[in-house]
Amino acid sequence: MSNKDSNNFKPNELLEKTHRISDIGIFELSVVTGEIYWNDVLKEIHEVDQDFVPTLENAFDFLENQKAKILIEEIYAKGIKEGKSFNFDHEIITAKGNKRYLRTYCQPVYKDGTLTTIFGSSINITSRKDSELVLVQKNKLLSIAEQMTNIGYWEWNAITDVEIWSDNLYKIFGRAKGGKITSNTYEEYIHPEDKDYVVKHFSSAIQNKNYPSLTHRIIVDQVIIKTVRSFGEVICDEQGEVVKMFGTCQDITESNSRELELLEKNQQLALAEKMTLVGNWQWNPIANEVLWSDNLYNIYGVAKNELITFETYINYVHEEDRNEVISKLNAGMQDGNFRNSTYKIQLRDGTIKTIKTVGKIITNENGDVLKMFGTCQDITESKNIELELLQKNKLMSISEAMAQIGFWQWKPEKNEFTWSDNLYKMFGFEVGAKISLKLLSTRIHPEDLDMAEHYRSKIIETKTFENFYYRIILEDGTIYNHYIVGQVATDNNGQIIEVMGSTQDVSEIKKRESELLEKNHQLSNAEEMAKIGNWKWNAIKDEFIWSENLYRILGFEMGTKMSLKLLSTRVHPDDKEKISAITKEILKTKKLNKFTYRMISDDGTIKTFEVIGYVITDQNGHVTELVGTTQDVTEIKRRETEILTKNEQLSIAEEIAMIGNWEWDLTNNSLIWSDNLYKIFDFEYVIPMTHDLYLERIPLEDQEIILQNTVESIKKKKFNKISHRIKKRDGSIIFVEHSGKIKTNDNGEVIKVLGTTQDITEQRNAELKIINANIELENSAKKLKIQNDQLAEFNHITSHNLRSPVSNLNALINIYQDETSEIEKAILFEKFEIVIDHLTLTLNTLVESLRIKSNQSIEKEKISFEEILKKTEEILVADIMQSEATIEGNFSNAPEIIYNKIYIESIFLNLIGNAIKYKSEDRAPKIRVTTENLNGKIILKFKDNGLGIDLKNNGHKLFGLNKVFHSHPDAKGFGLFITKAQVETMGGTISAESEVNKGTTFTLNLN
Repeated sequence: MSNKDSNNFKPNELLEKTHRISDIGIFELSVVTGEIYWNDVLKEIHEVDQDFVPTLENAFDFLENQKAKILIEEIYAKGIKEGKSFNFDHEIITAKGNKRYLRTYCQPVYKDGTLTTIFGSSINITSRKDSELVLVQKNKLLSIAEQMTNIGYWEWNAITDVEIWSDNLYKIFGRAKGGKITSNTYEEYIHPEDKDYVVKHFSSAIQNKNYPSLTHRIIVDQVIIKTVRSFGEVICDEQGEVVKMFGTCQDITESNSRELELLEKNQQLALAEKMTLVGNWQWNPIANEVLWSDNLYNIYGVAKNELITFETYINYVHEEDRNEVISKLNAGMQDGNFRNSTYKIQLRDGTIKTIKTVGKIITNENGDVLKMFGTCQDITESKNIELELLQKNKLMSISEAMAQIGFWQWKPEKNEFTWSDNLYKMFGFEVGAKISLKLLSTRIHPEDLDMAEHYRSKIIETKTFENFYYRIILEDGTIYNHYIVGQVATDNNGQIIEVMGSTQDVSEIKKRESELLEKNHQLSNAEEMAKIGNWKWNAIKDEFIWSENLYRILGFEMGTKMSLKLLSTRVHPDDKEKISAITKEILKTKKLNKFTYRMISDDGTIKTFEVIGYVITDQNGHVTELVGTTQDVTEIKRRETEILTKNEQLSIAEEIAMIGNWEWDLTNNSLIWSDNLYKIFDFEYVIPMTHDLYLERIPLEDQEIILQNTVESIKKKKFNKISHRIKKRDGSIIFVEHSGKIKTNDNGEVIKVLGTTQDITEQRNAELKIINANIELENSAKKLKIQNDQLAEFNHITSHNLRSPVSNLNALINIYQDETSEIEKAILFEKFEIVIDHLTLTLNTLVESLRIKSNQSIEKEKISFEEILKKTEEILVADIMQSEATIEGNFSNAPEIIYNKIYIESIFLNLIGNAIKYKSEDRAPKIRVTTENLNGKIILKFKDNGLGIDLKNNGHKLFGLNKVFHSHPDAKGFGLFITKAQVETMGGTISAESEVNKGTTFTLNLN
């Protein structure tokens, strides 16, 4: 079967457009000839030209690898063997190198038991696969988040009493995954002291349909006690019965311990304040509110319930120090820096104390003081001792703190140590604690103990001190590096009296050395990965210093003595003049601007290099050195060229397919459009795109749809495909369709929206033509059915209503011919006239009906229902007066209609006349005429309180010719028949609702 012949199998145009919209390709394989047919959509999915001819060989070339080919061949073989339809998912690489996922459905066709044809379809499910991958990634992130926050998720089915736990919840409870989890399982882990509380909590949650947060303890592995906090939600069915609970459970053991630790610290602080005679304070200058700790009240000898203000505090300051204290506070208010101070206070009983105050000032952006806080210490007793000690140790303490040094003395004979305060701090010992070699060994790193013992023995043996490094470990596990320097003092007999020296914390120095070593290693790796090398060139000696990687990327043997002359031997001949000119420019301008050049390796390979650097000059402005980096950009340049080519191809493809691509960055609210998208929207390419400019092309009624779609897409983090109209500069309207993808950051926040826009005007117009054609076809079918029904009805009326008069005439003629009496003949002749009159009336009614139904040029005009009713009342004035009828009209909902005036007058006259004619003997007629407008259709109703009609027995012949339902002398059965014909001729319908002896309502749909 040739591709030309295969046109016999192509779907009609509507089906093909459906396939294109749904991205469904169809195919057919002739097993007899081996020929294959692909429709246009399948070719577009594979990104091949429309004249591409598929074969059994090249069709498999689109599969990613040989393994995929073998797998699909096995699926085909199995499906053909079983003789049933089958489907499978597979991955292809399109002709343009794009990866896509397809779901393929196949149907084998057999003739006389022999396989003749395989046909099927392939659906592009790439977007769905991408979504599945994103979902997998999000599940991974959720699992990581659970582990980071020590949170697990649970769900309990109240009907089956089965629980579902997340992986991390199993870890929190120390339980292996698997097995059935029930509420009893959970209770097994609850701490015995908390079990009753937890059970009552769950019972209350079920009873109240609400799950408040719950904190309790669990026992893991029968020994480990943990504290967990759970949050949940209760789900009920329509009857209000609990069917499910779900929520989270967090291990808060560590945070709970911290809270207890904080409480303990606060208690310790209160004790410390009492022991050290310290109190803390806060002052709000704006509100003049002062807060004191309990111990500060004690220091000042003030009752704790007494209100403290700034004035209260100042009045306690001794008059000799008051001005200085106020001056420091004023200075702090000006520049925001609190001046620590020591001053005297005088209590109410005359006692004088010395107070040391340390504080901090909090200001706003304008520098206004918001708050001051700090501590006050009663240093009265220790002031003199402190001053003396401070004077002696001032320089020592400063030097120790700055250099992280501690001083020590060791008397080996007595194994006694004397340490400075800072050395205690460095080792994490309490100041003043008795130090021994045994205690000291508890801090030395286990790996350095032997080394420390070696140096100690060497001191005893040689009476000399050799400086060395060692590590210590504090109680919290922190490791520090120490450098120890010392000297040995001996007596006249050469016996060691003492060893003294200093120990310095060199952890930061060691850390920097390690970081430097690591940075150099990272730099080396980075250079190798980025194909970068660094260099320095001595312009006077023409000598280079190169990094190891520079030798590798430039292809010189490691360690070769490099010079500009040697380097130039590898420069591409076409770039030698360029390098010479650049060198002269550098020497002239003292600037090294970035440049590129090419080199030829020993094997003939041409590479491109980029150079960045700076110039070093001497005091006279002469160039002495150049320093910089060189990068192998061969691959980058190749990719740039390739990307440029791809972009050109993409632009061509976009123009052919009327597609444009765009990017919306939500972080800075910027839009980037492709050139073809500017063309689709009829904008100049040079105009920077903004949302306001974009909305200029959108009709107002479409802008709200776009806004709602944007908000929903960002909220759900999934772009909803949307189409809308564009109004171009010349006033023409086109339709476009947007497809997109949402990009989020690590926190799940939407940062970008990427997408494509396609001009679907031609497609939309084709769809509208099909829809309009279907509507016209349906209308034609309806009209044809009505005409057929009318023709059948007319045929029935004609055969029924004319047969009886004609039969009567024939019978009378036979009687007349046989009659001999002239008197009898005269009587028979009168009967002839009566029958002929009835026959004439029937024929005239039928002719009028035919005239109404065949009238193709019915004149229409705007008609007022109020005026038609008024005219009808004038015509029927005698009947209305005699019957005492009341007629009410309400046309406020639809006061006018475009209609044939003769028909509407006839309709009013017939229906109102009938309502009066068939009135009840027990009551005066009440007739109500109203109109409604239902979605553009005019509904006219006539309601009366007359005799009514038995619709159960007579409803089928209600609008028939000569059909009467009451013994009224004037009843002819023509009015409703004519009314129905008039309404249907104008494209409307008429129906009736009635109840015997209560009244009738006629409803006319006039459109």
